[in-house]
Amino acid sequence: NGATMQPTRLFTDHQAGKITGFGGGWDNALKLGLTFDTRDFEPDPASGLMLQAVGRVSSEALGSAFNYQQLTLSARGYHNLLGNSGRLILAGRVTYVMQFGDVPFYSAPVIPFTDGDAEGLGGHATLRGFVTDRFVGRAAAYANGELRWSFGERVLWNQHLRFMLVPFVDAG
Repeated sequence: NGATMQPTRLFTDHQAGKITGFGGGWDNALKLGLTFDTRDFEPDPASGLMLQAVGRVSSEALGSAFNYQQLTLSARGYHNLLGNSGRLILAGRVTYVMQFGDVPFYSAPVIPFTDGDAEGLGGHATLRGFVTDRFVGRAAAYANGELRWSFGERVLWNQHLRFMLVPFVDAG
């Protein structure tokens, strides 16, 4: 009804040769990782350290249409500032991700970890306050810091609930 159809940014980037993977294709990959974990309780740690080095390789030898590599280096740390007298946890994380080769645009946001992949910078897993995948590139780095204060606990309907206040800062 008189509307003008404009080409999408994805299509114009494809025409300019700026992206890989516009036509789709298999993206088979092999992921290998090494984790060192001393956290006291995985779902809600109060102390410990978790270090990860993860590599992800996509290759024609694996049946993929693309040849590229991704590398993630990450460190997470937790420390209870009050010792056994209460729960005031200082938590922090730093992560660096690199990508090499012909990464298809739909795999570029993937940040491989041994305990589950994350998506690009932005969103609850990386940079809170930005939409998921807001920042995507060949290399990325981000850091998170939190102070987790537990100020009450209750059992409700046979479920243990902990009430917390968590100021945080994220940078990437």
